[in-house]
Amino acid sequence: MKKIISLVLALVLMCGLAVTAYAANIDVSVSSDNINAGDSLTVTITLEEDIDISEGATMMQGELHYDGTVLEFVSVEKGSYYASLSAFAARKQAREDKVLFTYLDFANYQPVGFEAGTIVTVTFTAKEDIDTDHVNTVLEFKNAYVQNAQGKNVGDLTYKSSVSVLVCKEHTWDGGVVTTEPTCTTKGVKTYTCTFEGCGATYTEEIATVDHTPATDAAVPATCTETGLTEGSHCSVCGETIVAQTVVPATGHTEVKDPAVPATCTSTGLTEGSHCSVCGETIVAQETTDKLAHDYAGEQTKAPTCTEVGEMTYTCSACGDSYTESIDALGHAVTNFTVTKEPTCTEDGEKTGTCSVCGEKTATEVIPATGHSWDEGTVTKEPTCTEAGEKTAKCTVCGESDTAVEIPATGHTWDEGKVTTEATCTEKGVKTYTCSACGETKTEEIPATGTHIWDEGKVTTAATCTKKGVKTYTCSECGETKTEDIAATGHADANKDNVCDNCKADLTSAQTGDNSMIMAWVAMMVLAAAAIVLLVAKKRKMA
Repeated sequence: MKKIISLVLALVLMCGLAVTAYAANIDVSVSSDNINAGDSLTVTITLEEDIDISEGATMMQGELHYDGTVLEFVSVEKGSYYASLSAFAARKQAREDKVLFTYLDFANYQPVGFEAGTIVTVTFTAKEDIDTDHVNTVLEFKNAYVQNAQGKNVGDLTYKSSVSVLVCKEHTWDGGVVTTEPTCTTKGVKTYTCTFEGCGATYTEEIATVDHTPATDAAVPATCTETGLTEGSHCSVCGETIVAQTVVPATGHTEVKDPAVPATCTSTGLTEGSHCSVCGETIVAQETTDKLAHDYAGEQTKAPTCTEVGEMTYTCSACGDSYTESIDALGHAVTNFTVTKEPTCTEDGEKTGTCSVCGEKTATEVIPATGHSWDEGTVTKEPTCTEAGEKTAKCTVCGESDTAVEIPATGHTWDEGKVTTEATCTEKGVKTYTCSACGETKTEEIPATGTHIWDEGKVTTAATCTKKGVKTYTCSECGETKTEDIAATGHADANKDNVCDNCKADLTSAQTGDNSMIMAWVAMMVLAAAAIVLLVAKKRKMA
């Protein structure tokens, strides 16, 4: 039975430790582990994991120690998050070769969260008057911890204790190594390295280019149309020209004439041209000339009449070619038209003509109806706002009437309108317009104003030390309400007796900033007690 109880209590203790413990790491890094005298060195101190507010941390501190005979302090800058903490300080200690950073909330003793990222950045300059050519200087980071309001360390904080930087004043160079071989077009590189152990500094020198490797470029003979080249040479390794080839002019064509061919009525001709007797290329191209035009003479072989076509025959005097063309019939020459039917308002008339050449009556033409000639009309129905009117016209020639002409409706004549329902914060209004002619009405919406007129508000729930209050505002136009939070007042402990002056709460446990851990302990203790009772009852029952 004792073993079971011990096991349960051990499990409870392990769970409690798991709830309260955390692990965080601070990293210390340098901008370079190998610098020359006079160079700048940056040391960065970084928190790699967040420390949450629930851990109860109220203080963080750390120190960076350095050798003032080798490094000269320049500046220290806080990280962006830590620069926002009013009680966070980062400075060089007077007359000491160390830089201190710390956060301590003496005023409130309230837990804070520390955010992952750069805590501080410290800048140094390597001194130029160091005693030896090479100095291996060490920067030590120590006395780093995170504490709660009772001054006890919280969680598991790990960090790198030191970093080493080699400072070089004068280098000892080796004989150098060819790191890039030279070619005929590019220089080579020789690299020298400092032989001091752990230094590794280098510098380089150029190696001159080597000579070209010549190759012959054969000559090319010239032709009638193409230039030639003289013999030359180039580098077979890089392709660069050593002896440039020069251009030999083309020899030119040997011209022979191509005689012209005259054109006739029936065949085309050619202009004079020429070509090269060596390569056969055309120098002046012969162009085709058009056939010559026929020399036609025309003769009427059939005379035209009023109704029949005539004929004209054309013959070429050079080659005898011929063709015929029709001569249009003359057509009747109609004159002396006689009206055979007079036109009226609604019916066409007619007139007939006679040819003056052959005497044939061949043309009959229509005389269009004249159409009615209407008067201005008489109004037989007056128009209204919504209905068209009507008037009747009468022909002044034939007296025909009853032709209705529509008179458009006049349309409403609206007044300036009158507000019949006022608009409010949330409800639309109405404006009514009346026709001055017929009395008809129409309406249009007036948009809601959309702007509440809030009063100064009334506290409907008062705020306490730990709970927010509520303030309620009412619109004087429509009665609608809105609310806003009143911040909790917070505990007050003017006499520092760890009892709230207002609500009398015990503030001793509140300084941790989290009651959840106490509640977890209570819950686990209850579970452990229940387990013990069950085991004892079971043992008695079995007995």
